[in-house]
Amino acid sequence: MALNEKQHRFAQEYLIDLNATQAALRAGYSEKTAKSQGQRLLTNVDVQAAISQGIKVRSQRTEVTQDYVLTTIVETIERSKQARVLTDSHGEPMTQETEDGDLKVLARYDANAVLKGAELLGKHLKMWTDKTELSGGVTMTHEDALEQLK
Repeated sequence: MALNEKQHRFAQEYLIDLNATQAALRAGYSEKTAKSQGQRLLTNVDVQAAISQGIKVRSQRTEVTQDYVLTTIVETIERSKQARVLTDSHGEPMTQETEDGDLKVLARYDANAVLKGAELLGKHLKMWTDKTELSGGVTMTHEDALEQLK
């Protein structure tokens, strides 16, 4: 089944920000029904195929793939784990006196970048999720359902 003009426009608009409600509005659906239309359109097999094709074309054009994103995250984590020497306004290393009276050079690393990168990798690996994915089926008789209600 081919997409109609609004469905095609929705698929194009969805690629902009991955926001189904906003894509529906930009595609010409009414403000009153945009949220439900957006959700419905995302379940349409033909719309999903158009979105997938759009993502594929964009990835080829920009050369941004899942591998690129994951590699960039890992590289950023590794760079952020390296300590950077803190310098003063003249570019001289900053020091601090230790309890022994020695001077040590002050350095820091970007813990927030390391943690954010680890979080993104963990999400990619589905180490923790906000949603539980279920598969398979459940069979329940009418009597089982009534028993559950007691």
